[in-house]
Amino acid sequence: NRQIDLFDPRYIEFNSTLNRILQTYTPRVLPDTNTFVSLIDEDLLYDVQQLGTLTPWSLLTTLLYTNSKYFNLKTVESHMAISFANFGKYSEWVRLSANSQQAQQMNYLRFYAHNPDLKSLVNLPVFYEITEQMNDPVRCPIKQFDFYVSKCPEEIRGTADVFYLRPASEQLVDNSMWYSNESLSPTIIDQILNRLKLVSDFYNQTKPVEQGSTPSNGNNTVTSTTTMTNN
Repeated sequence: NRQIDLFDPRYIEFNSTLNRILQTYTPRVLPDTNTFVSLIDEDLLYDVQQLGTLTPWSLLTTLLYTNSKYFNLKTVESHMAISFANFGKYSEWVRLSANSQQAQQMNYLRFYAHNPDLKSLVNLPVFYEITEQMNDPVRCPIKQFDFYVSKCPEEIRGTADVFYLRPASEQLVDNSMWYSNESLSPTIIDQILNRLKLVSDFYNQTKPVEQGSTPSNGNNTVTSTTTMTNN
């Protein structure tokens, strides 16, 4: 039997009704620890394929979740303000342990908060950084980012005016291009974010990387050859 994703925005009435309900949702917070509590977690969303790279919509949801969790983008306005130009990748060789001569290449994804529309970050020359998850490639945000870029039209990659693209109409998952040149609408971003607000990790507040610091991966750097790439 064919699986139906009710969260596909093409099911307009269902998603609009659900969104009206979720707009009034208030997360539960433990008063002693100021910790957000929810019965829905990241593992569950991967299990039911709401997160992941299986479909164009699940991939978009994953990117919105990642950018909210790791880069402190919590509102529709902040997500609409970013573009491919906010992201950069670099890599370096690190020792496997302090006493080992063996090394491996580690990859990093950086988010540069330089867009003036990100109001709270406008005067701060800061960036946030994610380290490649070598032991869990399926959930690795860097591999998900690379996969998304590979599914976007080449002329859009690296532009400074858009990041989230609408899936192409009549899209087949096995096609090389999943996304059109059209940006994702604020209405759809709002619907996805309101669903993600049910996940406690959505409310994480990540600290930016201090200027001049080295990645905190617990390994010793062998070489610091850095390659920045804006896809």
